[in-house]
Amino acid sequence: MIFSNFFKDKKGKVVVAQWPNWPLWVALIFFLLKYFPHSIVQDVSFWGLIMTLLYWSYLEIFFGVNLWRRLLGMLVVMSQIYKLIKFFSIW
Repeated sequence: MIFSNFFKDKKGKVVVAQWPNWPLWVALIFFLLKYFPHSIVQDVSFWGLIMTLLYWSYLEIFFGVNLWRRLLGMLVVMSQIYKLIKFFSIW
C-alpha cells in the first residue's frame, strides 16, 4: 500500500517522471556549457548548474506530486551539497 502510494499523485495516476520543467532545461544548458574551453564560462556553468538544480529540488521537495518526486528532490539537494563541500575543501 505504501509502495503503491509512493508513486501516485492526488488523482491516483502513477507519476515516476515528468517532462522536464524549465529549471531542468536551464540546468541542461549549464551542464553543456561546462565543456566550453574558457575557464570563466566553466565557472559560470558550475555555479549555474548548482543553483538551478537546488531550485528544482526546492520545487520538488515542497510541491512534488508524490513521495517519489520529493525523495528525488532530497537526493539532488544532498548531491549538490556534497559537490559544494568538495569544492570548498581545499585540504
